[in-house]
Amino acid sequence: MGRFFALLFFISQTWLFILFANTADEYPVAQERQKILEIIERLENEKIPLHFLGMKNRTDQEKEFLRFYRENIFPIEMTARRQWGIYSLLQAALDRALYRDEDEKSKWLERLKLIDSEMQTLKTSSLFNQATYAWVGSEHGLRGELSRRATGQDQGPERAGSFGPSPYMLKRLEELELKINLAANESSVTSNDLQEYANAYDELKGQFLLDSIELEDVKRELLRLWPKSSHAKGHDLLEKAKPLFDEVAVLRTRLAQSKGFETWAQFKLFSSRGGYAEGLKTVSDHVGFMREVLDETLGPAKKFHQHLVDSLGYDPKEVRGVGTELLMAKKGIQPGLANYFLAENANEIWRETMKESGFQDFVLDQIYLDSFPRKNKYTHAYMQSAVRNIPKAIVLDTETFDFKNPPLNGKNYFPGAFFIVQNIMSDGCCDYRTVFHEGGHALDYAHRGSMLEGRNSYAYTETSSMMMERFFEDADYMMKKGRDRKGRSPKREAVIRFLENEALKKSYRTRGQIFLALFDLLIWDEPYFEGGPSFTDRFLQIHDDLQKKYMIMAPSLPPALAPDGVRGGSRFFFTNHFYGGSVRYYGYIYADMAAQMTANYLWDTLEKRSGRRTFYRQPDLARLLIRGQYRDGFTLPFPTATERLTGKKFVAQNITPAINRPLDDFVKAESQRTASSCARLLRKE
Repeated sequence: MGRFFALLFFISQTWLFILFANTADEYPVAQERQKILEIIERLENEKIPLHFLGMKNRTDQEKEFLRFYRENIFPIEMTARRQWGIYSLLQAALDRALYRDEDEKSKWLERLKLIDSEMQTLKTSSLFNQATYAWVGSEHGLRGELSRRATGQDQGPERAGSFGPSPYMLKRLEELELKINLAANESSVTSNDLQEYANAYDELKGQFLLDSIELEDVKRELLRLWPKSSHAKGHDLLEKAKPLFDEVAVLRTRLAQSKGFETWAQFKLFSSRGGYAEGLKTVSDHVGFMREVLDETLGPAKKFHQHLVDSLGYDPKEVRGVGTELLMAKKGIQPGLANYFLAENANEIWRETMKESGFQDFVLDQIYLDSFPRKNKYTHAYMQSAVRNIPKAIVLDTETFDFKNPPLNGKNYFPGAFFIVQNIMSDGCCDYRTVFHEGGHALDYAHRGSMLEGRNSYAYTETSSMMMERFFEDADYMMKKGRDRKGRSPKREAVIRFLENEALKKSYRTRGQIFLALFDLLIWDEPYFEGGPSFTDRFLQIHDDLQKKYMIMAPSLPPALAPDGVRGGSRFFFTNHFYGGSVRYYGYIYADMAAQMTANYLWDTLEKRSGRRTFYRQPDLARLLIRGQYRDGFTLPFPTATERLTGKKFVAQNITPAINRPLDDFVKAESQRTASSCARLLRKE
């Protein structure tokens, strides 16, 4: 029997290899290369005039500034747009391996370097800052600039910390970050080790789920393999680079304080495209919000975990360090429906769905999906807004300072170019979600209606994409679109069971993600200085404190098993997500919450209009998203657009029920099932 399954697995993998090899061979590399070169040529020759409305009502000083703006500042913005577009197009072509040969690849790389140099020169221009301010928004943008010029106040808006850090500080920080990267690359834990550990874990998990190995045996074997794990790599880097991490934290604190902020987290919140409304403006606001959600979801999570342990017949001490998700798999809470969402159909189903949802062909034709692996192609997924839609003539109302955008079509606009690079490797909803997620990014950017973008939050940027993943939380949609290779659609019972399982896993994972977002903020909301508590010590202590207070068990992939004396938080040195200081994990969490609020609003609204509570073939969906979110939502501080669209406040009380409900419902249903079974047994006796 084992040989039979081995042969079956070999045949299936061979078939998949042939499928993806054929897909790669059939991909029109030459045509895609030509498209990019044509768009570059168009950008190089593109001329966009700027027209003013309402000039008769402007004072002489205002007219003088507007003419100065059109002749000096506006061209800078258009030059920057053109250079960025060409740079992005070439980068996308390189990532997708669209070059004809190594010689052309080298030429593209050289041009990238040249454009980068030109952009650096442009940024040193005194007009570049004025151009930047002009496009920031009403307060510091054209309206503010016009007001200052009209009253003779020529100084641009001041920014916190204009005096800045010393050159030595920046140079030393760069040197330390390079040393940390080198230490990570020279780790004793290799990529082969990580792959070996992952393969061993999958094999052990499979044996455990088939009851062919005991839990203690799994833990013992994983402990033996621990030196090849990502946890071991994180611990190894921490041990090697501890003084480097500590010095970097001190320098970042000094850099933040040179800008007028107490901690690095406060500085990053201000500088990394902020855009948050009252209630989410400060680090303490974000910390308080996440603590509230974790507190309100702790009880249901504990009950759910305890139910799993009891129903599987384990002693709580047995499962320590294993993780709840492994227990969920043992309980049968696992993925399904993979054979109904076939990899080779993902692009077609995405475009078909978006068209049925009311999005225009003009927009969909600008979105280039490069979805399957091939030689030399970038291995991860991303969407790149290389060239935005822009009117062929820009008209600015000088009284309201609103741009008069014409209807979005091929007659009025130079079309955009949005590239989605991904590598679909297998059937199933997981890769489909990636296609829809990146497609959501592209649709968002393709419909942004304001020229004055301003500083939008990372949370807003991810809301639109994460909303599109909700198509795979829609039972009717999945039943209509899912087809296996014999053309059969999934049974409703199977879809409902899949969605219930996914909701359980998502609830548990959401708490883990909020935990990480809170951790990310807290480790950088500390002022580090020479002679004080070190960054690495605080890092590990903050993790331990949060783990003890908020988490039931550590995640099970990979298991939180480590030799005695190794601190749990050291595993977070495996990647630079936390020690790198980007401090933006919280934005991703907010986006997921806002996306769920948006999806619930859309299901409610579409049901009222069509009588069907589903996203399947709802042509109003695009209009609701474009008007309520895409067109101007990014110009508003987060979560204003979501609150306006849904009519609900973005507060913990409106977030936590969606996390708790699947866990509560599962425990309640299981308890009722157990009670019914006991009652039947008593009646028989």
